[in-house]
Amino acid sequence: MKHWLRFLIIVVMQFVFVFCIVLYANEITFDSIRIDKYDLPLVIQNLNGEESLKGLRLPYCPADSVFIAQGYELNEIYQQPYLLLFNQKLMQTLIVFSKEKKEYWNDANIDLQINNKGKLKKNEILSFFSTLDENSNYEYYTSDSKWLQMKIINQGNIMQITMPKERQYLSGMDKKELGDYWLERLDRIIPNKLQNFNIEQWHTYAIQDPAMTIYEEKSNTDGFSRKVYYFIEGDSTKLVWDSKYPAESLYNLFFSYKNEDQINLNIKFLLYGDNSRTREMTLHEFLAKMSNDCQLSLLVEEVKDDRISFSLLFEEAIYDQVHLLYTTISVNELISQSGIWDAKMILSIPRDESIKIKKFDGDYRGRFLLR
Repeated sequence: MKHWLRFLIIVVMQFVFVFCIVLYANEITFDSIRIDKYDLPLVIQNLNGEESLKGLRLPYCPADSVFIAQGYELNEIYQQPYLLLFNQKLMQTLIVFSKEKKEYWNDANIDLQINNKGKLKKNEILSFFSTLDENSNYEYYTSDSKWLQMKIINQGNIMQITMPKERQYLSGMDKKELGDYWLERLDRIIPNKLQNFNIEQWHTYAIQDPAMTIYEEKSNTDGFSRKVYYFIEGDSTKLVWDSKYPAESLYNLFFSYKNEDQINLNIKFLLYGDNSRTREMTLHEFLAKMSNDCQLSLLVEEVKDDRISFSLLFEEAIYDQVHLLYTTISVNELISQSGIWDAKMILSIPRDESIKIKKFDGDYRGRFLLR
């Protein structure tokens, strides 16, 4: 046998061997748990030989094979991040409920109805879930600001499930645990390649003295927006980058993606319980990490004595929450794109709350209404 062919066979065998190890190391399988005389269909993750329940097997999952999940998230199965929490909460409550002797479903936070009938008996609920298969269907709704809702259509019957749209309730984590969770998540995120903003679709207007064209897209939060500024020079335009116009230059830094690799951030994360942790990274890496799930907007709060104070808001719409970073830098650090910027950041702020920053940081008196 020729040497090149023998080499090719060895390479292929090694690839198959490694693939099988990865397959075993992190796989998603379907199984069930028997409660009374009913089998609840489950999604189970096997991670390095240890099994954990990930949720109920809902009808849109593949019905006939092992399903491989990549990385830490189960996005391949749970197409919307909130859905995983919704499903896990429902599974946990069903299992606990099933072990109790109460005849009727009795969870004030979760409304269950079958064919518009409430006060469901235990056997009605278990029977419905035990008969789900690949022919069943579902509809999932996230548009309401307070409630998540799912409809499961199974053998002509419709189950409607409604529960609070509260990450703390769905995840089972308190505010302290949520802050820790999101910081750990930030640590392990592989940064996205930053994409240019499509400013041509933003609102455009011109101002005089100096003559500028402004592209603007407002955020959902008062005061925060996305802007790009251009000087008008005859028939052409030039991106504003000038110490005489620090606010305009700052917007251009974030939304025209100038070279953020030269700027280093030292971020102090303010966590609940008077706890704080610091992380250091380039501004470019930080924005790339946050861009995985969030939309950025900016608020310039003050320009005074050659210093500029501003806040960055990262809106995570799917979870109805935001993350907030704020800092003060010198105009020279901005224009030269140099130095280490010391900043403070709060993670996982519910959108339906008014956040008083001074609760976390006494020397910062800003207040934002995040509705």
